[in-house]
Amino acid sequence: MNKIRELFKEHWPYYLLWLLEIYFTACVFLYCGMDLLDSDISSELILGRLLKDEGGILSKNWCYSTEIRVISIPLAYKLFFYIFNDWQLVHVSGLVFMLLIFMGCYCAFSERMNLGGPGLLCGCVLTVPFSAEYGRFALWNGGYLPHLIFMFLTLALAVKCKSRKANIILLIINCAIALLTGLSGVRYALILYAPFAAAVLFILFYGFVFEGRGSFCEENKQELIHYGVHSLALLAGNAVGLAVNLGIFQKLYVFQDYGGKKLADFMPSMTLDFVARSFNVNFGYTGCPTLFSTEGFVSLCALVFCFICLALIVYACCRFTRHCFEHKLLVAFAVIGFVGNVLICSMSYNIATRYVLMSQVMFFPVFAVALHSFKIRGLKWLNYTVIGTASVCIFVQLAAFCFRPTLDYTYRDAQLLSFAYPNYPILNRRYPADSLKKAAAFLLKSGYKKGFATFWNSNVLTELSDGEIETWTLDFYGDYGNEWAKLRVRSWLQDRRHLEKDPEGKVFLLLQNLELKYDRAEIYTDESRLLYRNKDLSIYGYASAEEMRGALYGKNFMKMMKIKRTGRDSADNSGSEAVVKPGYTLYGPNLCLIKGQYQLLIDCEMEKGASAKCSIVFQRRRESVNIGDFKIAKGLNKIPLNMEWKDGDFKTFISNKSGKSFKVKSMKVIRI
Repeated sequence: MNKIRELFKEHWPYYLLWLLEIYFTACVFLYCGMDLLDSDISSELILGRLLKDEGGILSKNWCYSTEIRVISIPLAYKLFFYIFNDWQLVHVSGLVFMLLIFMGCYCAFSERMNLGGPGLLCGCVLTVPFSAEYGRFALWNGGYLPHLIFMFLTLALAVKCKSRKANIILLIINCAIALLTGLSGVRYALILYAPFAAAVLFILFYGFVFEGRGSFCEENKQELIHYGVHSLALLAGNAVGLAVNLGIFQKLYVFQDYGGKKLADFMPSMTLDFVARSFNVNFGYTGCPTLFSTEGFVSLCALVFCFICLALIVYACCRFTRHCFEHKLLVAFAVIGFVGNVLICSMSYNIATRYVLMSQVMFFPVFAVALHSFKIRGLKWLNYTVIGTASVCIFVQLAAFCFRPTLDYTYRDAQLLSFAYPNYPILNRRYPADSLKKAAAFLLKSGYKKGFATFWNSNVLTELSDGEIETWTLDFYGDYGNEWAKLRVRSWLQDRRHLEKDPEGKVFLLLQNLELKYDRAEIYTDESRLLYRNKDLSIYGYASAEEMRGALYGKNFMKMMKIKRTGRDSADNSGSEAVVKPGYTLYGPNLCLIKGQYQLLIDCEMEKGASAKCSIVFQRRRESVNIGDFKIAKGLNKIPLNMEWKDGDFKTFISNKSGKSFKVKSMKVIRI
């Protein structure tokens, strides 16, 4: 207790600054957080509400994303859903709660690593949106905060104590944390435990080669044994948790893993480009604005901040030999973790800069090591210059973020990009935040509380309506272009029961106008179903989900088909009719049908002697069932479809194995 009092007395200005920054961050997101929403962010609140209703920490009724994340921010939202009904208030309260936990873990980390005032000062930066990328993914999204908390907590507990008993107790606690994080998947191993073990090995290698084998081992024997045992124990604990994740959790819960990832060709140019982009974007720089403008000034300040950060990293590495063991461990851990994650991401085509954001956050303690070195060497002028310049750059970026934070979505080549990225007011505001607010208000006023929307719009509607609107998320990613036109419900960040049952009663279909422009199916030319339209969005209304599906399947969906020659890649079929040449197959489009009786209507025009075969395959998750093979004749062909499953897709294959071409004029599905 006396130790805590002394620390508070010595560092109270930093703690006060930290609390003020958390308050500032909360105010920023209360003011403009609704303009920063997307479905990734909103899904965390929907899951938090589901966990509150079910009473657990994991849900079998939720479709998780690439990892199950046993300990995550939805648990904080769950807690505040017991107190508030306002979803924005729950969102901000959960963020503040996690930031306070983060503050406590980082303070313990800074003290245990002997970083002093510079360490706390660098930690203060991590509670404000010093860049748009960090502000969105680490703060407002909140998904990365548990990772950062466990990273700093693990390193704090790993520091050697004078008491052997205390070291054993801390090791047991750390192993329990490693096992718990391993339950979430492989990510913690990549960003924390593997780099930690590699850093210990690097220090051992570096000491043998550059500091003299005998003197290095004699001076650091206890530290090498302590951290070596600690790193191996943590790897083992995390591996046990990962085994449970792969062996048990995959059977109980719906989530994706990295098991299907394949290594790409190693291209140094792409890797170096990824390194440059990650520093630019994650530290706030963007290359889009005009040079002599306010936006250009903001980006130049961010570029200066990037150079300061790089200079501090290089300085800390150059003085590696002169650091104490713990500071060596920090520098090695940060550099190895960043390099390793860059290589993994670039060689698996996961080149979104946010994937290395957590590794780059670990450079902030390295900045503190460099500033601590300035202080020891008596370079106060350099210390103050670096801190002052960096503070000005961060302040400028904060001001830009507060005045008008936006999300920029690009709809290109008939596909909505899956990675949204936040931006300053540099680009035109294309993300329909205001439009979605108006759409949510219209739907509530009109009595439409259940419906369908594409991913980037669906979960946002639920948060904007304080949970009153429930949306079924349509798939938009697939082999056949944007999948929303097939009305296939996506097994990603939504209630698992949405995959098995359509909503009852009247439903809406909400689409962005750009989606309609690039992927317009013929059914949507019927404007009589239009309920609402603004500059960004269109909403269609139907008496039931069955009527909505019938509106698509009951009309010609030839534009959604593709043609493939045997043994070759497919080609787009952009017309409403298709000529199938000998040796070619017309296939598609993975339409989603609910349980029931249907007829597939195929209208063909054939010359004498031409023949065709139609194969129908039903696909449900990873299993495929061949429903049957049917001969196609000239005129209207009626093929019965009996859908016995609750959910799934059917795909048609019309093969021309004769010597003459034939034309498919239309394909429809009707329910009988």
